[in-house]
Amino acid sequence: MKELEVGAHSAIESVRTFLGTVDEALPSAGKGPSKGEDIADAALEMAQRLVHNQSEFLRKVLASAGKSVSGSRSRR
Repeated sequence: MKELEVGAHSAIESVRTFLGTVDEALPSAGKGPSKGEDIADAALEMAQRLVHNQSEFLRKVLASAGKSVSGSRSRR
């Protein structure tokens, strides 16, 4: 599933770019997590969810396609 790997890599690169922008805009202010770190955590969670949802979608498509092919063969 090369498409899934490419999608995951793209999501990770997008988050890295986003995090660089956040770090520049909201530098750490000292102790405890900064607003930038909170935003970065949320962005990473979002990317993980996107990759997971993409993976689940592709699995369902492949399972459905497999059932369709199997069903059409048995009708012959």
